[in-house]
Amino acid sequence: MTPARSRFDVAQRLRPAGSRAEILMSEPSSLVSDSLSADHRRVVSVRLRKLADYCASLMGLLEAEPSVAQPQTSGARADAKEARSLLAALQEHIARAQAELGLRAARRDRAREARALVATMLVSIEELHPERLKGYGQVPKDLAGFLETKTREFAELVEEIARKLGSP
Repeated sequence: MTPARSRFDVAQRLRPAGSRAEILMSEPSSLVSDSLSADHRRVVSVRLRKLADYCASLMGLLEAEPSVAQPQTSGARADAKEARSLLAALQEHIARAQAELGLRAARRDRAREARALVATMLVSIEELHPERLKGYGQVPKDLAGFLETKTREFAELVEEIARKLGSP
C-alpha cells in the first residue's frame, strides 16, 4: 500500500523541477510591485496563495487513485492529463505573478497572515453587496435588502475583528 500523497506532494511532482524556485528568485518588476499599497499587497498575496492552493487541490483530485473501499474514477484519462498540464502551467503563471509583484515566499508571520485574511474577507463581503451582483443580472428587491443587511452585519463584525488584531 502506497502512502497517501498530500496536495503539495502531488503538485510538486507534476511541476517541472526547480522552476518555481527559479521564478521566485527573479527580480520583481519595480513598476508593478511599487504601485501596490500595503492593503492591496495583502489582499493580492492571499488571493494568489489561495489560487495556488486551489490548483494544488484540483491537481490532487485529478491524481485520485481508485480505492477498494470507495471506487473513484481514474485520473489517467487523456483529458485529465491535459488538465494536469494546464494546471501546472497555471501554477507557473501564479508563481511568476508573485515574483513580478515582489510577493516572495515570506517568513511565517501569523499576525500578518491574519490581517491579510481579514482584508480578503472584507473584499469578499463587498462582493456580496447587491450593487456588485448586478453583473449577474438584476437582484430582486427582497434579496437585495437581505444582502445589504447581511453584508453590513458581516462587515461590522470583520472590522471589529480587524481592530482586535491591530493594524500592520
